[in-house]
Amino acid sequence: MAAIAILIGGLLLAAIYYDIARLVSTHQSRCPPLARVRGRRAALEDEERWCVGLLLHGRIDNTPTSDA
Repeated sequence: MAAIAILIGGLLLAAIYYDIARLVSTHQSRCPPLARVRGRRAALEDEERWCVGLLLHGRIDNTPTSDA
């Protein structure tokens, strides 16, 4: 029983360490990979195509938000 608790605790500590390392790491860039490879305009066009696909499949609606 104690071995299982130690294993679970170790896994939790490893997950916490991994998350903290990713937060403080400068290795991961803020811009998506496609934006770096093909340019910002192509990445924005891909994002627009993806949003249109969501709109066409009814996953988002096209009602404007209020600017209150």
